[in-house]
Amino acid sequence: MEKNKWFNYESISDKGKINLICFPYSGGSASYYAPWKTSYPDEINILPVAYPIRELRMKEEMPDSLVSLARNFVDDNEELFSVPFAFFGHCTGALVAYEAAKYIRKTLKKDPSAFFVSSSASPVCIMFEGRITDASDEVMTEHLIGDGIINADFAKQDIYRKYVLPILRKDLQLHEEYRCESVEPLRCPIIAAYGTQDKLLTAQNVDDWKRFTINSYRSAAFDEGHFYLNTFGDALRDLIVGALLEVI
Repeated sequence: MEKNKWFNYESISDKGKINLICFPYSGGSASYYAPWKTSYPDEINILPVAYPIRELRMKEEMPDSLVSLARNFVDDNEELFSVPFAFFGHCTGALVAYEAAKYIRKTLKKDPSAFFVSSSASPVCIMFEGRITDASDEVMTEHLIGDGIINADFAKQDIYRKYVLPILRKDLQLHEEYRCESVEPLRCPIIAAYGTQDKLLTAQNVDDWKRFTINSYRSAAFDEGHFYLNTFGDALRDLIVGALLEVI
């Protein structure tokens, strides 16, 4: 696979049978999925998505909507969907992945083999009440700390204020402004994982994802917060690998 601006920290094996395309959360980047390169079996290629305005794409502007971001990704990677693929999206990343999957179905008549949702309410449920991105840096940061999105100690560091916060603000603006225009069920299994202590979610909002597939749906709950996968990474990996081995 030639170097592609949309991916970073990818892991491609000659034994790979399916591409697991991983969409970051608001404020996140492809590097979050870098450790997955060494923990997943060779049958599963790991492709972390690289968004604009961060890391190697720091000088590129973010699209003006979450839907545009998803469609830009698909338009630039049509050849990628000619082979088996699955999507994983954490928080906002799950919404980007859903809009990408809808667009792929519309334009290429293809579907993911599986769709993994992490710490995300369904596309028709509102996770962020109001517009915290209209607030000052200080007030917005207080909200993010209170919701368990960032750590209070990290918020005191220069890298947060100068680098992460502007990215977070733009990403969350896209999330706040996003509205699912239509419920278009996918044709693949949806597997949802979330933390029971997540302040942005309810089990009901997560399980509303079952309306977004004509295939099977199941969920897995972990006794943690929004970033449950930092603690239960091995369990999440086993969940993903088990589901993918069923479809490849």
